[in-house]
Amino acid sequence: MVAVGNQWFWTYEVTTLNLSVTKIMITKIMINKFIFDCYMIKSEDLRLGQPRVLETDNNLILPVNKWIRLLITGVNVIHSFGLHSLGLRFDGIPGRLNSVSFQFARLGFFRGACMEFCGILHAYMPIKILGVDEINLCYIIVNGNKGDYVILLGVIVIILGIIVNIV
Repeated sequence: MVAVGNQWFWTYEVTTLNLSVTKIMITKIMINKFIFDCYMIKSEDLRLGQPRVLETDNNLILPVNKWIRLLITGVNVIHSFGLHSLGLRFDGIPGRLNSVSFQFARLGFFRGACMEFCGILHAYMPIKILGVDEINLCYIIVNGNKGDYVILLGVIVIILGIIVNIV
């Protein structure tokens, strides 16, 4: 997975994609390359209970207790992929790739933002990741989590309201 810092949003790129879930029969999904952007939700569009300046339009859903490899870079200026709730910070420098591996040890939302002063809208580049266990991940895949992107063991499943039939 690659996280690219732009002015002033994050772009995620995922390549070589497959899916295999045990005890539930799902055919392999293969996508060569998928790119999606994550923007901050404006204050007037927030639902009750959503935190201001920390909510994104696309959630990144990652499995807990699985190693995740992340490459970070910037397009135009230096950005910093910072997850405040985990105490992590990875710099994205234009023209260079910073590689890190990490895993979530607990379930829940992990929020962060760009921690490098990258311009006038620097404070409006939130990062929101949902860490789920394999059972809940299967539930999300089966029930269709509209607009969310699920990454499982370096593999992505795009759920855009399409009903997945499980035999």
